[in-house]
Amino acid sequence: MDHHLEKLLVSTGTWGLFETDWRAQCEAFGEDFDQYAVGSLPVLRAIATESPKDAGVFALRGDDGSYAAIAQVNSTLLPGYEGKVLRVRHLLLSPTLDYGELSLEDYANIMGRMFSRTVYLAASEMPSAHVKFHLRSPADRQFFSSALSMLKDFAIFSSVAMRGAWLYLTLNIAPTKGANGEVG
Repeated sequence: MDHHLEKLLVSTGTWGLFETDWRAQCEAFGEDFDQYAVGSLPVLRAIATESPKDAGVFALRGDDGSYAAIAQVNSTLLPGYEGKVLRVRHLLLSPTLDYGELSLEDYANIMGRMFSRTVYLAASEMPSAHVKFHLRSPADRQFFSSALSMLKDFAIFSSVAMRGAWLYLTLNIAPTKGANGEVG
């Protein structure tokens, strides 16, 4: 199944579609959606409601309409960086992947897709010269540590490093201009 990154907004109804899907996924495992990821989902809902400039909630949506992952993404100027930095935080896997029998292959596919779609976001819709990807677990750190040497070989990156629970990337391409004409 192929996945695309979709911006979720309360105002467009996409947040509602996401919530309905994850509520059904929780119920399939006898779990209560209102108790699922209580440290992150309220934060994500607030962002999807406010729709702040240079920030958003993005979800990995499959061809079948189900959502496999969600994260907060923001692009901002940070001290010590030239150009904007796209930060990915509050990354969550779907209840089906979280509660179900997730194979290592499924995990790698979802994390790889979330990673690649986020990098594309930094080179397009949310122009940013750098990407900081917050890793949510030791398994994420192990996955990206294993992929680090391979990522360094891709011409799109001029720099790739792991520091603590963060993956740091510098793009070797000029981000495109956003809708308002700004370049990251």
